[in-house]
Amino acid sequence: MHHYDADGVAAGAIVVSAFSKIGKNIRRLCIKKLDNELIEKLKNANGGKSEREVIFVDLGSGNAKINELAADGNAEVIII
Repeated sequence: MHHYDADGVAAGAIVVSAFSKIGKNIRRLCIKKLDNELIEKLKNANGGKSEREVIFVDLGSGNAKINELAADGNAEVIII
């Protein structure tokens, strides 16, 4: 997941490229703002369980609710 501005799109492209090179399938999400509503959607994305792995690139460090994604023990959260 990355910010929709120029540096966020570039950072997201680098992460996608790196994962593609090692054969990992990922979903890329370009967003304007990481708000509480989006965090809740991520927490409930898989039938009430968090996404397994969420990588935030160029955003996320200012939102304390990110910790809730990992709180249930099902998600690994990485902020770059």
